[in-house]
Amino acid sequence: MRLPHTPRHSAAATPSRSPQHTSSASPFRSPLHPQAAAASPSASALAPPLQQDIDQWLKRGLQAAEPQPAEAETSHSPARPSAGAPARSATADAPTGKEARKALRQAAEEIRNAAAHGSTQLSLNFHLPAETLPETLGHLQSLHQLILRSTALRSLPDSLGALLQLGHLAIGPSPELHALPRTLVTLPALEQLELNGVALKAWPEDIGMLERLHTLTQTGGTYRSLPDSFVELKNLRHLDLRDLGKFRELPENIGQMQSLRSLSVQATRLSELPASLADMPLLRELRLDNNKRLQRLPITLGHMQGLTSLSLNGCSSLKTLPVGIGDLKLLRKLDLRGTGIDHLPRSLARLSPHCEILVPSHLKQALAQLRNPAAAAGDAGPSRGTPGSGESTRVRIEQLRTDLEAADPELAAHFGKWASGFMIQARYGAQPPGPGVVDMIEAVVAEAVRSAAYRSAFGDFLELHAPKVRDPLQGVTVAVQGQEIRGDAGTAYAHLLEYRLTHTTDHEEALSLLTEAIENPDMHMTELKLLNGWDSANRAYQMWPPLRAYITLHDRKGAAAMDKRQESAMADHRKAEKGKMKENELNERALKAKKLAESAIEARARELASQWKFPAEAPPAPRRAVGIRIG
Repeated sequence: MRLPHTPRHSAAATPSRSPQHTSSASPFRSPLHPQAAAASPSASALAPPLQQDIDQWLKRGLQAAEPQPAEAETSHSPARPSAGAPARSATADAPTGKEARKALRQAAEEIRNAAAHGSTQLSLNFHLPAETLPETLGHLQSLHQLILRSTALRSLPDSLGALLQLGHLAIGPSPELHALPRTLVTLPALEQLELNGVALKAWPEDIGMLERLHTLTQTGGTYRSLPDSFVELKNLRHLDLRDLGKFRELPENIGQMQSLRSLSVQATRLSELPASLADMPLLRELRLDNNKRLQRLPITLGHMQGLTSLSLNGCSSLKTLPVGIGDLKLLRKLDLRGTGIDHLPRSLARLSPHCEILVPSHLKQALAQLRNPAAAAGDAGPSRGTPGSGESTRVRIEQLRTDLEAADPELAAHFGKWASGFMIQARYGAQPPGPGVVDMIEAVVAEAVRSAAYRSAFGDFLELHAPKVRDPLQGVTVAVQGQEIRGDAGTAYAHLLEYRLTHTTDHEEALSLLTEAIENPDMHMTELKLLNGWDSANRAYQMWPPLRAYITLHDRKGAAAMDKRQESAMADHRKAEKGKMKENELNERALKAKKLAESAIEARARELASQWKFPAEAPPAPRRAVGIRIG
């Protein structure tokens, strides 16, 4: 029951000398307080209703802590506690008997002093055997910090919600505390909430009302998920959830928590993470240690551009990393120890040289090769690794289709057809595609999931490269026999690369993207393919599109040639508008300017190609002449 509000008395307040206060009996003189005459001066400053509430709470606690008859008779066989007795097994060092009664008296005195002196802090750091606290707690109006360590608490008083200045609440270990009072969400000043070793079964449904909360720690809970209002904690900066044996999922819309700087979700039953994690621009630290069931990371991970630390230590079911992880430019620590990862994506080479990467022992050599540009350039690289089985490749591609379906079901259907054609062609090649090939497809899908603009461009790509019905023996179009895709994984990745090059203004980034692709052995790039390769979609020989995009937009000489062409065209148009040039002459000059620009671009491409070292070209793999069909 909530006590009536009474004015707070200062520590120096002097009680009035009225008849009821002239008695020699102190407010503390009772069988519970044999030393009442020596009570501190603060006792007389405490309002009678508050004093009475604390006394009653203490009396109940002391009675419950009294040894039972069976305990008195048999010291080695403790009796079963009566209803309301302290939960003596709550902590390993829980006090019993005399120690319990001493802890109760000490807690009562601490609460009295805090109420009488208008204290800003109350710490009960001893093993308190009580199952709850007195309602007087809500009248400590000056309280800024409340610390409750190693208690047997089963509940907290509803009056807790009246602590209008409380900014820091720390509880635990308290393994018998399964619920928080509903009034907790009305604390207007609460900024830090720590519940360590608290077996919480559920959060208050309106937890999102704690508008000023910026730090939340909870360990030992038994809930499966967070309430919907959790994402309304708009000012939350640090979230730490650990040792939650039943926890299975984070909110799909957790990306709405735009203020989050650090997120720690460790030792849970999480199997995957929501893609909206990439929507938190301020997130710097992500700890996912010991989530044994975590099988994959969001395909959009590479868009978490502010991330500086990512720890996956002990995630034994995690087999692959998103290729976008190489886009985390600010990453300074990546912990992959204890994971099930069997190959490293080549994109890890793009991480800062200042980034500390910790890997399982079987990947240390691969990491060394990957981080050494000289060794990686002439080596197949860890991205190839041992060729993946057809089954594992199929599973990864099916998961990519599922990721894409969440963003655009129609596009996912077209991708599924293209991917089926790709898999069938790979099946009848010399060997199934290695994990590095699937990495390229994953990078394409990741961009399509993140960007609506690229989804449209990717849709055009899939339409152009849709499976075509062809005879694998004669190479001519027929109505039956099989289907063939015109664009393989390398073509799809080149399409993505061209898109990225046309949408970035960072010269260093553009050059890094281009050279990484050229040096990637899974691209099978040669100088001939770079300068005059066969475009299966357009049925023509032409310069590799990403190279053309780089030269025209980012290379100094190439961009100058394009600028010169544009300036010439603008000057000719002004002359034509003034009647100083006829239309046929305008067209001839435009054609001539185009040829000059193309010649300059081709010359620059040859110049760049001569500077690059290409991986040794393997002889073409023999293909089995087999009729195939996609359903």
